[in-house]
Amino acid sequence: MAAQPQSLPELSGHHAVLFGNASPTKKMLSRHRKPAHVLIITDQESPLAGAVALLRNQLFRVSFASGWHGFYQAQAWRPDMVLLDGDMQQMDAFMMARLLSQSQDTSTIPIIFLVKPGVNGATTEAFAVGAVDCVPKPIYPEELLARISVHLRPSTTPEPAGTHSSSDSSGTQEDILLRNALDAIQADVGSIHTVRQLAHSVGTHERKLSSIFKNRTGKSAHKFIFDKKMAAARRLLARTGMPVHAIARHVGFPSVCNFTVAFRRHAGITPTTYRNQSKEEMRAGTYTEI
Repeated sequence: MAAQPQSLPELSGHHAVLFGNASPTKKMLSRHRKPAHVLIITDQESPLAGAVALLRNQLFRVSFASGWHGFYQAQAWRPDMVLLDGDMQQMDAFMMARLLSQSQDTSTIPIIFLVKPGVNGATTEAFAVGAVDCVPKPIYPEELLARISVHLRPSTTPEPAGTHSSSDSSGTQEDILLRNALDAIQADVGSIHTVRQLAHSVGTHERKLSSIFKNRTGKSAHKFIFDKKMAAARRLLARTGMPVHAIARHVGFPSVCNFTVAFRRHAGITPTTYRNQSKEEMRAGTYTEI
């Protein structure tokens, strides 16, 4: 292994993601245990405003990215679905699809191409590079929602040991609070900066949530959150080409400097050194994730 982790005092950061808002209308995806995350890779967001509004209304979590950043975000988030704009200017969409299909972290993510009518061979090539479906422009929100619902894969993310899906309402109040907190951390650890923020998001207060984490996991809530941030950072450093500054933002640090200090105290080496050592171990067949 590249290095052994050490403890670190609390640090803060910032990373924004678009979340869906609840609606009184019937939710088409209630059968899924957690809100599905859809990553839209495009350099033109405005034509998709209507579709995004409907997805949020149906409790989808939606994020945007463009160009190479879209590939890195797919590796980082490992979303449930990628919508890929076939008419991007910043990057060839078919090359993007090949990269997603070939990457270990994204090869199982369903890709739906958004194709411009009248482009000869676009649909055929989209399927050839791994798309599960093609939706013609202009996009009709209801049709897109139906297509996504058909192709959305069941969640394959393992639950933390000793916990169950938050959709299961059984158990004590503490069980439910812990499940919801773990789900929030797993969904977007980079946006969680304090235990108080996490407690507020699951409907309790900081002291109670801290006590639950200590009793149930053996760690303080802060230590648990921080360890998840570092685990995400190690994975991205070792297994992707995502720039260090982008990894820093993804796991919730305001700057590369803050992230580097935190990572060095945690792992004993800088992020760049960890990445280089991990690559060497992978080539030698000796790499294992901490």
